[in-house]
Amino acid sequence: MARISTTTSLSLIVLAVTGLLTLSGGCGQAVFRSPLPAELVEKAEIPGMSRARFWGDKIDPELQAEFIRVSKELPVLPDPSSEEGPGMGGLVLSGGGDCGAFGAGLLCGWTDRGTRPRFRIVTGVSTGALIAPMAFLGPKYDQLLRDSYTTVSAKDVLRKRPVLDWLKFDSMADSTPLMKLMQQQFTDQFIREVAVEHAKGRRLFVQTVNLDAQRPVIWDMGAIASSNHPDAPALFRKVLVASASIPAVFPPQYIKVQANGKTYDEMHVDGGTASQMLMSTLPVNLSTVRKEMGPLTFTPSVYVIRNALIRPEWEQVSPKLFPIAGRSISSIIKSQGRTELALMYYQAKEAGMDFYLAHIPDDYQRQAQEEFDTGEMNRMFKLGYEQARNGDPWKRTPPKL
Repeated sequence: MARISTTTSLSLIVLAVTGLLTLSGGCGQAVFRSPLPAELVEKAEIPGMSRARFWGDKIDPELQAEFIRVSKELPVLPDPSSEEGPGMGGLVLSGGGDCGAFGAGLLCGWTDRGTRPRFRIVTGVSTGALIAPMAFLGPKYDQLLRDSYTTVSAKDVLRKRPVLDWLKFDSMADSTPLMKLMQQQFTDQFIREVAVEHAKGRRLFVQTVNLDAQRPVIWDMGAIASSNHPDAPALFRKVLVASASIPAVFPPQYIKVQANGKTYDEMHVDGGTASQMLMSTLPVNLSTVRKEMGPLTFTPSVYVIRNALIRPEWEQVSPKLFPIAGRSISSIIKSQGRTELALMYYQAKEAGMDFYLAHIPDDYQRQAQEEFDTGEMNRMFKLGYEQARNGDPWKRTPPKL
């Protein structure tokens, strides 16, 4: 959930300091691992789900070939909302923590306007990963989407640990409440519906980061849902929680893998650690796929919802260690997001796709300082809803282009 407030940033610095104390012989760790050895990183697989994920830092030839095959075999229509076949379009949902309420509102307003497409590809990172499955299955889950960002509060997402426990645990907070929320929202029936859409040629991708390897991992959620493996529903939810787990604030998700006949674990954290939006890290060359499809009678489109303010935000920084460190982290995230938007724009143009961007308006002023404040999320939801329902929230170029 890649929006990091000043409070969170300070906590990260505190945890980094306590981590040094741990290295020097402090309290023992509360999490015991069987980490995957470096030499087996490329061999590790999810038991019973070998095609569940891909590296996000290189092109995957098998996935690219699948994209080309599906694009050629299934009907490609200028109206992606048609039930006859998915259109050649993509929806990219960014990180942003509780600012995901903006994107949730925009999607619901888009539905009520009557122009929301049925995308062939939906991708999500961090809070965008939590939105993505509901966006993928469409308007029938708009009420669940609305409730997810207008009725929850911090207690529904995390449980803070005592400060002294930071020395022995892997995070400042326990994400058990978030996992319970995922179990309530993404039921076995919901996951079966994702599998049905996957069989139609549509794709749902979510990003995490393998922290041991320092590499982004792209999860094919439809492939997981379609595997019929008894552990598939649990993995589906675990990946979503991992994608939204801010390092040090939320605990990593330890995902079991097998290599050379042995079982190990991988440490996965917030996908925003690598990138705020999953397009530049998609392990497919969209330009090549587009060329293989041949001529079309319409222009495919990619829609990006940036759940954040893009403009710089003024804040007088106190000349002390923690405020300076926290402000620097938030500046890095904001700069990274702007760079990614420019990269995605050029990728879309190279692939012959129209580019559309919606983001929290520059004049929006946040009133609550705490994360997951229900009132603040309702304000952002309403803002996104009204923009999509009554206006045109889409910009055709990223900032400064």
